[in-house]
Amino acid sequence: MANFTVDAPLEVRAEQAMAFAQEQVAGLITAHPDYFPLYTEEGKWQHGKQSWTNCCEGFLGGMMWIFARRTGDPVWRERAEHYARLVEERQHDTSVHDLGFVF
Repeated sequence: MANFTVDAPLEVRAEQAMAFAQEQVAGLITAHPDYFPLYTEEGKWQHGKQSWTNCCEGFLGGMMWIFARRTGDPVWRERAEHYARLVEERQHDTSVHDLGFVF
């Protein structure tokens, strides 16, 4: 897990936060491949219940695009492209209140 230095300069803390976020997302997609997280119960991602919305699916891939651009790591780009393909069919979805969150 990433170490945080509270009294470090802002740029250092931002890099530490970015490293931590990458660890969290990598762990999530390893434990729950092709899953779009929406909520937890007692700290565990839940798959079984009906979701109350389907507008947040773009957040996970969006984080991967940020990581790819920030780090230049081609693995993050490949992951981002993969998760983008998983929601591609939703591009004309008129049933969601905020399609901009998906894309």
